[in-house]
Amino acid sequence: VSAAYVVIITLALWAIGVPQPLLWGVLTGMLEVVPYFGPLIAGALPTIVTLGTGGPIWQPAAVVALFTAVQTIEGYAVAPILYGKAVDID
Repeated sequence: VSAAYVVIITLALWAIGVPQPLLWGVLTGMLEVVPYFGPLIAGALPTIVTLGTGGPIWQPAAVVALFTAVQTIEGYAVAPILYGKAVDID
């Protein structure tokens, strides 16, 4: 799951135009294992960077929307399916 986070976040941040997308993707993959605060910190840092670069206002909003969407999909769909299959639970 963390490797998928790295790929998805890196590509999405690159498409949005955030500086250093690979750094934020790897950081997100590493912080994914920290409960509750890991994804919050991982999403806050690129949002702050996009606010500080002086780019258009849609960039930080897109970063927040990206992290919210990815975390929601992972938490409600992907993780239950993968972990349910791993421990043989419906």
